[in-house]
Amino acid sequence: MEWKPNNNALEEGRTTRTFGVMIRARRKELGLRQEDLSPRIEIEGRPISQTHLSDLERGTIAPRPYLIEQFARALELNRDVLYQAAGIVPPEVAEKLNRLTPEEREEAWGVFKDVVGKGEARRKQREHQAEHKPKGRRGAG
Repeated sequence: MEWKPNNNALEEGRTTRTFGVMIRARRKELGLRQEDLSPRIEIEGRPISQTHLSDLERGTIAPRPYLIEQFARALELNRDVLYQAAGIVPPEVAEKLNRLTPEEREEAWGVFKDVVGKGEARRKQREHQAEHKPKGRRGAG
């Protein structure tokens, strides 16, 4: 299930791209308290402590990949969105990048920068068009 924000707290999670804000917002959206969520997330076979969960939500500690996977399942969130929010490359992507030669990595980086640049240019163009869109006329007709 893809997470789509539907209130201010969720919108903040989407726009700030922070892992903690996203998991807190989704937990609240699902009507869960920290003590309801903590048994669903395990560290070394034990439920995550509420202190650890609170630290993750506040962003005072960074999540490990195995925790990101568990949060994605428990909160029914897209794991890739959570990895991005945490600023972590998903393990399978890192593994594939590590298999590339330095030259291939450089080429992949160039393609990535090109795609990002084109995306930013399209976004700026849409924003510019929205700013300069003619307003409807009153009293015409």
